[in-house]
Amino acid sequence: MKFWLWKSFASATATLLAAGTLAGCITGCAKTDGSAISAGLTEKAPSTDAILTDVLDTEPKRNVSRPKAYLDESGYLYPDGALTDYTVEELILLGKICAYPSMSVPESIENGYFPEEMVCLRTTEVSVSAGHSKSGFWVIPSTSEHAEAAMKFLNLMYADVSVANLIQWGIRGRHYEVADEENGLIAWTGGAPSGYYNPLGLYGDRSRQYEMCSLEAKRQKEVYEREAVRRESAAEGFVYSSAKFSGELDEIQKAITKYVPILESGSVDLEKYYPEFLEALQRAGMDRVVADKQRQLDAWLGR
Repeated sequence: MKFWLWKSFASATATLLAAGTLAGCITGCAKTDGSAISAGLTEKAPSTDAILTDVLDTEPKRNVSRPKAYLDESGYLYPDGALTDYTVEELILLGKICAYPSMSVPESIENGYFPEEMVCLRTTEVSVSAGHSKSGFWVIPSTSEHAEAAMKFLNLMYADVSVANLIQWGIRGRHYEVADEENGLIAWTGGAPSGYYNPLGLYGDRSRQYEMCSLEAKRQKEVYEREAVRRESAAEGFVYSSAKFSGELDEIQKAITKYVPILESGSVDLEKYYPEFLEALQRAGMDRVVADKQRQLDAWLGR
């Protein structure tokens, strides 16, 4: 993975914009649905005191939007970023933008998809998030007629890595070839998916499965993970039970869905609409949710 400094990025994109090559260089939060409830730990990592706050009402969060307002005024933001129906990938391929916000995880850089090599402009420290679940979860419905059999299969999938590899990658020799057995690296048979392709990755123990990448990419990922673990939150493993505040969370979600896209895309006046956003969160019950989550976290930590 390559990294750019902001100064270099700004200089390059200013040149492209002046030449009329791009409609904008960055897409903001196009098609954002605000799905994450940010009533969690502060953005200071690692958190050792495990004191909760509303991260939307903090100076670091405000500072996320301030540069975007500057970028919008400078013409760096794609003007239709908050309203467009195009995906980020489509805008890149159409030549409308040349950058987009993303995680800095090495495999999130889709160099094989785009016509030009993508580089990462890291703006935050790497850490393990405790604000929401990391991924999906396997569940067995209470109405299942074969719950025991389902549980046996889940156990098998995690115990026998060949089962997980079969579901994830298909049949060895037909759908993929092992390129490096020692390091667990594979490649598509014929160089591209043919006859079987599973875009999901929720099968078995991921740490033991084959990976579809180069050895260099795997090494970059390992370095990234070690760096993130060093900043692991004190709340890692804590799960908030929100049943008593489902109504408040629904209202908070509505406020986030309404305001986050227009704020983070630079579409509106930050000084006017950010306070309005915070007021909407307070009316929705953000303080009560944070206090309840803090109470549960304290109990979980045994204090």
